[in-house]
Amino acid sequence: MKAAFVLFLVAVVATTARADEKTLLGSCPIVSGGFGGPVVKVSQIHGETALFAAARGGWLINHVFSVGGGAYGQVVDIQAPAAAREYYLAPDGASVISRS
Repeated sequence: MKAAFVLFLVAVVATTARADEKTLLGSCPIVSGGFGGPVVKVSQIHGETALFAAARGGWLINHVFSVGGGAYGQVVDIQAPAAAREYYLAPDGASVISRS
């Protein structure tokens, strides 16, 4: 009987504590949505026209906050100048090494 009373008391306290809980988004129900789409950009690299294609998207929360990302890729192949080809990125990704 004592254990049942303790469980009842814990349940009442937990329910009361939960009722007073507040969030950063307020007490309104959270509205969620998203967006996504293709992106095409044009730029110049070493005097040549470069074309980039991408996809971007995100998650909208309460029509106020969004979390998203994108991925870009270069469509047109542009060769680096000869001086730049003398260096390469080491396998550790932290240093540049000269080929000469």
